[in-house]
Amino acid sequence: IDTAKQKLFSDLVDKAIIASRQLISMLETEFDALTGNSPGQLEAIVNEKKQYLIQISNIMEEQNSLLASLQLNRDANGVATLYANLPEDHVCKQNWSKLQKLAKTMAEYNIRNGILVSQHTDNTRRALDILTGHQSEQPVYQYGGKAVSARQSKSLAYA
Repeated sequence: IDTAKQKLFSDLVDKAIIASRQLISMLETEFDALTGNSPGQLEAIVNEKKQYLIQISNIMEEQNSLLASLQLNRDANGVATLYANLPEDHVCKQNWSKLQKLAKTMAEYNIRNGILVSQHTDNTRRALDILTGHQSEQPVYQYGGKAVSARQSKSLAYA
């Protein structure tokens, strides 16, 4: 394997680590806003979070293109092949491992925050049901932002 390509891939991993840490910080800020009932902050947080997601996505595209140009699988096996000639304690392998751990943390934090958003949405839906005298059969919003509008008319006395 070409050491220049290993270096290029390693540089992309370093960029991904930086962006991942920034995204984790935003996920923590998002969690604080969700648990602190600060919905006014969420729009700005989500917009910033999207920028980091776009950045990470672009880095991943570059990584995948590089692996493909070397005719390697665009997954962990491809990276293992790319780094096969390096010792286990090499910084490239260590950083790849660090990036994998960061990716796991990002996924866990995102799921945690998604659960909180769903809980807040359910609470809001129930409050709207009481205030409007309409009962929802399903949540107004489902996971992933899909809109569902199935409300039944009920009198306020029934609610």
